[in-house]
Amino acid sequence: MAYLVPSLVKLFDELNATWPHRDHRTDGWIGDKNHCPGTSDHCADSSGRVHAIDIDKDGIDPGLVISRLVMYPDVVRYINYNYYQYHKKNDFEPKKLGGSDPHTSHLHVSIEHTDTARGYVGGFGILPGTGTGDIFVPDLQLQPMENWDHSQHVLISADVFGSLANTLQGYASAATSLRI
Repeated sequence: MAYLVPSLVKLFDELNATWPHRDHRTDGWIGDKNHCPGTSDHCADSSGRVHAIDIDKDGIDPGLVISRLVMYPDVVRYINYNYYQYHKKNDFEPKKLGGSDPHTSHLHVSIEHTDTARGYVGGFGILPGTGTGDIFVPDLQLQPMENWDHSQHVLISADVFGSLANTLQGYASAATSLRI
């Protein structure tokens, strides 16, 4: 019988604690007929373990989630989201995602197939007070390169600021409705 490994159960728990009203429509973990049988991490291995989850992007901050998850290279192998893949083998630098699914409605998170990755339950730092620290500020000191394409960083920044703007708009609406 297939089961989700503890580290990914912990990740779902942390996401739900951070954003209790987030959308779950595209959440998932067990592969369907489009994934299994096959090599997808959504397919159970010979011991029944599933090594991947999909996280609905609505109601969360995808940029924050990605920035926290890449801090755990012994656990996370890769993340697919919004036309990009963040893979450990590329030091989690965003690369254009191939294939037919651009992962625009959800984040796909695959972990390493190791006991360490499967058993990690220390938290990922998404919920304040968990993981390696309460606050993570990414290093934004980029090395200039000749003919370097900045578009991927602009798209990521736009997504982060868009999520923040939506959150702030919600706070503003709530504050407005409370005025007497």
